[in-house]
Amino acid sequence: MAGNKFWGGGDVSSSESDSDSDDSMPAVPAAQQAKSQYKARWAEESSSEEEDTQRRVVKSHTDKRYDQMRERLKQFDVRIAALEGIARGG
Repeated sequence: MAGNKFWGGGDVSSSESDSDSDDSMPAVPAAQQAKSQYKARWAEESSSEEEDTQRRVVKSHTDKRYDQMRERLKQFDVRIAALEGIARGG
């Protein structure tokens, strides 16, 4: 077991093993590393793309209530028209 690096009895000194591992790993610039860490903190990149296609509309409370009332009136008109058609025998 004297030749095994895991148990600390290896023939390779620590400075040599550090240089070997540095050669095998590609160097990543600090800016790219920080950018990838920032992206990893947040949601998927595609989520921002989806927001671009679907625009949000900000409405006041009164405008929302007005739109709801108009939608209800449309539904009533459809129901009344259906009931009138049934009443006529149609």
